[in-house]
Parts: sequence; structure tokens; C-alpha cells
Amino acid sequence: MNFPKMSRRSVLAGLGSVPLAAAAGLPAAARDRPGGHRERPGERRTTVLRGADLVLTMDPGIGEGVLGTMEGGTDVLLRDGKIAAVGKGLDVPHGARVVDAAGKLVLPGFVDIHNHLWQSSIRGGCSDQDVTGWLAACNRTVLPKIDAQDMYGFVHLAALDALQTGVTTVVDWVHPIPYETSERYVRALHDSGLRFVYAMTQSGADRHLIPEVKKDFLDPLPLASAQVAVHAGMDEIKDLRLLHEVSRDLGLMINSHVLENRNDRKDEQIRALREVGAFGPELLMNHAIHLTDDEIALTGDHDVRVAHCPLSNMRLASGIMPLPAMHRRGIQAGLGHDGGTNDTSDMFNVMKAAVGLQRALHQDAGIHPTIPAVLRVATRLADAVRQPRRDDLEEVAARAGLKLDGSGRVACPFGYADMRSAVRGLLSTGLFDAAIRATDRDQVKKEVAEALHPHLRRDGTVWMPNIFRYVVARTA
Repeated sequence: MNFPKMSRRSVLAGLGSVPLAAAAGLPAAARDRPGGHRERPGERRTTVLRGADLVLTMDPGIGEGVLGTMEGGTDVLLRDGKIAAVGKGLDVPHGARVVDAAGKLVLPGFVDIHNHLWQSSIRGGCSDQDVTGWLAACNRTVLPKIDAQDMYGFVHLAALDALQTGVTTVVDWVHPIPYETSERYVRALHDSGLRFVYAMTQSGADRHLIPEVKKDFLDPLPLASAQVAVHAGMDEIKDLRLLHEVSRDLGLMINSHVLENRNDRKDEQIRALREVGAFGPELLMNHAIHLTDDEIALTGDHDVRVAHCPLSNMRLASGIMPLPAMHRRGIQAGLGHDGGTNDTSDMFNVMKAAVGLQRALHQDAGIHPTIPAVLRVATRLADAVRQPRRDDLEEVAARAGLKLDGSGRVACPFGYADMRSAVRGLLSTGLFDAAIRATDRDQVKKEVAEALHPHLRRDGTVWMPNIFRYVVARTA
């Protein structure tokens, strides 16, 4: 197949609005500079979005309300890949590109934390199947027939399609493909201008391809990063253990589909992830629909992150993620399109479905996620694709001349009978004494209670995850 050369610029040019990529690492849409210089993805420059009618900063500290609303001719200054300033009448630095944003809405780019972009090749297919039938009839049938050239076209078109609705970061879960096809897949993502996380899986026997692809294709790209994708299950625990070792060696997160369909329970996916030591902050679980109450609690206690794909879950008759219960447990969640089963790349539809499903199920217009909450989930990196900062326990042990035998985490959550006792307990630590002296005790109590609200459970108790890290080492 021959595909015309397309770019982020050509896609965004006809949108009639300022690109929603305003907060992405690659500023705005234009790639060509005066004088013939062609800008590369990730290259630094200065841009001013001038006079937007509405800016949503998603930061309550900048603007009004929980979304950080700023109205009436607001400017946004982007410098060196970051937002440098937001306000009215900002000075324009010499040489900066100015975009007229009058009449437009500006907000951070959307983050799609679960997709399979190559599945644009089967979008709309096998629509009468559940996930099991769809995998057999569409997914596994088509993938082996896609060569490297066609892979570039399918992925590039899907990436540009996502950009049209303001997605600026995508986590792409990539099925096992040859080394040469991986190069074209990564090139397609890079050429689109998206910031992307390439979550790649292989069999245990071919696991050597993961560090090779990372080193050869991903590490040189400023907008690219990597994760190790896995299939969780007790019958595949040998490969799961090998791939988890690869992820630890490379310092990468693990990315797995978990309990998408009710029949997945027989695979004991969470047990397998726990047995290999992967059930913690370095794990992103996709779908996570059919979790028990105990498993939800375990997920929160171990700071595991989740990806919610409501349109795909409806299409494949998979079920509804227990998002409100997860929220009460403090679980970090993000939103995903989930490849061909989403049928579109419209993040606005994903957000509407995430809100609507929970309202219909619970018959409660105030249930999580609310509209402001789902906007925040869609526009932040959600802490779901950020690699957690590792402590230096292993480094300390190594410097002391100790030989590491292993490491792990112990969940020791803080629990309180009610909000009042939680506030009282935290104030008794002395950590807030300075704040009390600077303002007053009632104001501090109010703000502590607001900060604790995400940890308030339906029965009125307050439950806060707390993880201790440990290492096991011996003298050499």
C-alpha cells in the first residue's frame, strides 16, 4: 500500500481551533519555520497562544475552580517544551511564533493510556463478537498479514486520527512483531509528532528484542519512552517472570491486560502478577473490570495503576469498570481508546462514555467520575504512565558491598474510623503546626479534610495506601 505523506501540521490545519496540544512537549502544529528549516518532533521553540476566549489549566492554583478556568483573552507562553506562563497581556519573546487564539478553547492535550494503533486496519470489523470472538476472528487473523510497509501506514493514520481530537500522548500496547516491523511502527509514531510510550511484548524466547528495540529505535527519540507489555496468567507465568526480569533490568513499567472479560478469572491473572513480584506501582492494568472488592483494595494498597476503556468495553460486551470503588481506594486511573474496538479516536466520546456508564449503573448524577473529574483524568499523565520514582535502597546496598537477593514492598495502609478522626490523627503528627500558626486551625482542618476526601470510603472510613520498600541482601 502507498500512503501519502502526512504530518501533524496538515491534520491540525483544518480543525478551525487552536490545537489541544497546547500543553504537549511539541508546541502547536506548525513544523516548518521561515528560512526553510524543518522542525523535528521534540525540537524546542517558543510559541505564544494569544487571546484565547477560554483556557483550562487543569490546575486549581492557576485560574478559578477545580479546572483552573481563565476567561477573556488569556495568553499561553510555551518555551523549551514546557508551559512557561499563563495570563493576560503576556510579553512576546523575540522570535517567538504567535498563534491567534481568539474565540478558541485551550486546554492540555489528552493522554490516551491504552491503545493498539495498528488495529486501525480492522476498525469496525467483527462487530458482532465479544472480546474472545473478536480476538480470534479479527486480531489474530489480520496481524500476521501486515508487513512492515503497511504497518507504517496503519499506525501513522491512526496516530494522526488521534491528534484530530487533541490526543498528544499515547501508550501503544504492541503485540509481538518482528524487529524490522518494529522500526516502521516506531517511525510512524515519531513522524506523527505524538509523544508516545511504546509498550512492547514478546515471547520469553524472544525477549532479547525488547532491549534491542528500545536501544535502537526509542532511546534516540525525544518524545518516545518504553514499557514492557505482558500477558498475565498462571499458565503463562514462566514467560511473565522472564519479561518482568527484563522490565526490572531496563527500569520500565509493566503493562498488562487484566480481567477484561469475566472468563479471565480462570487465568488467575492477579495471582500471577503477584507471584512474579510485578503487582505494584510499576504495573499498569488495562480494563480491570472483573475485580473483587478484595482485589480492588489490594490494587489501591499496592499503588497499581489502571486504564479505563469504556467504549471498547461496551463494544465487546466486557462489562463496566468499578471506577467509583477504585477512586475511593485512591487508585490512579487514565482513559484509553483501545485500538480497533473503539471504532473512532474521539477522546470526547471516551470521556462521555466514562461518565455516562457510571451514572446509568448507579443512577446517581454525582457519582465518580464527574465531568470535571473526567477532564482531569483525560488531560493529565494520570500518574498511570509515569514511571514511579525508585528509591535508592538497591544503590545503598550495592555501595555497602552487599549482594542483593531481592526486594519488595509491604502494604501498611493508614485507616481511620471516620473523617473527623483522620483529620485529628494527621494534625497530631505536628506536620501542620507551621500552617496552623500562619493561618488558623479551622482553616487547616478544612483543607486537610478536602485533601483526604479521595480516601473516604462509602462506609465513612478513611483509608490511605502506604507502601514500605525493603531489600534482602547478604555480604558478598
